[in-house]
Amino acid sequence: MGNPILLKNRTASGAIAAHRIVARSGTEGVRAQAASVTDKLSGICAEVGPANGERFDEIVAGLADVQYGGVVTEGDELTSDADGKAVAVTAPRIHQSGIAGGVAGAHAVAAVLATDVLVSVLAIDATDATESIADLTAEFAVTGAGAIGNVGGTDTTGKLLVVTWRNPDVHIIGSAEVSGTADEIGLCRVEPRILRA
Repeated sequence: MGNPILLKNRTASGAIAAHRIVARSGTEGVRAQAASVTDKLSGICAEVGPANGERFDEIVAGLADVQYGGVVTEGDELTSDADGKAVAVTAPRIHQSGIAGGVAGAHAVAAVLATDVLVSVLAIDATDATESIADLTAEFAVTGAGAIGNVGGTDTTGKLLVVTWRNPDVHIIGSAEVSGTADEIGLCRVEPRILRA
């Protein structure tokens, strides 16, 4: 059973289920049911879930009952799944891959996700004795799952591209006070923050 320290009365943007994580909607005092690890998580809906436009109590500090969206172990940091349920955080990571360069445009990087953040792209030219490295980061962007691109940029044919990227920042609602499984009502120590890669 929860033991909230601070509750705020808010207006719902869309329906929010009881014991689900809520996020800022972009309008002051209005909250929506969270739908992603990148949502700006702010608290947990109390015992009564509101319909769109209705008022509800948001637990912003203390211990709150929360519905789990998967297996959670006591002490896990929690974030939101697509339904506002609490799931254990998978820490953001830095990734790196070497790929063959090519004409300006799309380049395949299999492990890149559409939501990832590009950190750097270095072009290494080792074709002759004048080996060089060029930082082409400003030309490139993640263009979708498994792809980066530099449309209208430098032709990197014959070069090695060293691509570095990271997962997006993960917004954390708090930590689990009890272990549980999907759809169980667990307990969260509410402490919203951001985990950066």
